[in-house]
Amino acid sequence: MKALIIAAGNEPRGKARDLAQGVWDYIVCADGGAEHALHLGIKPDLIVGDFDSLSADILKIYKDRGITVVRLPVEKDFTDLEFAIEQVLDRRANDITIAGADGGEFDHELANYMLMARYAGKDRKIRIITSEFESCVISQSKILTGNTGDKFSLLPLSSSVEELTIRGAKFETEGLLLPFGSSRALRNEFTQKRVEIYLAAGKLLCLKYWSSDSGSAV
Repeated sequence: MKALIIAAGNEPRGKARDLAQGVWDYIVCADGGAEHALHLGIKPDLIVGDFDSLSADILKIYKDRGITVVRLPVEKDFTDLEFAIEQVLDRRANDITIAGADGGEFDHELANYMLMARYAGKDRKIRIITSEFESCVISQSKILTGNTGDKFSLLPLSSSVEELTIRGAKFETEGLLLPFGSSRALRNEFTQKRVEIYLAAGKLLCLKYWSSDSGSAV
């Protein structure tokens, strides 16, 4: 099941907007993400949040249209986005795209990427899309697609990434040990249309920057 979550950060633009306006099995807006959806002509199935970033007028528009709204308490032990992710998981989504996770306060933005890392799994694809790049978590072999010259970065999320091999890129590696906090794998570049990434253990955050004529890469 393919699910889209629109958060309250930056409104999706460019490639992120085009992807968000695609076909989804289920769409959830987290708080101010509902305003982005209204601007983009996207009809959500569910809106959740404490609504500190969504006006009462816009909320009324959705209620009048019969959209399900779940109001959360202002003081809680989780963010609106985390609750939204749980909602799509309850509906057995295994392919989740999050838009609007960038921008806003830095602690919230950083937490959004940590949520992606937490919920990504062997049988579950989850990614964040922005106007500049798309990101995902890599914990096993991965093929990135793009064009020659496209940029991508890999950041270790675990204490180390073992036997990291990168092929099809300007800076290739073979069996590299990449410790947590290393900047070794930042800003690499496609030398062909496919980049192959392999690792024996650990977890990577992958950011693949959009090119003018390439589609989704992760």
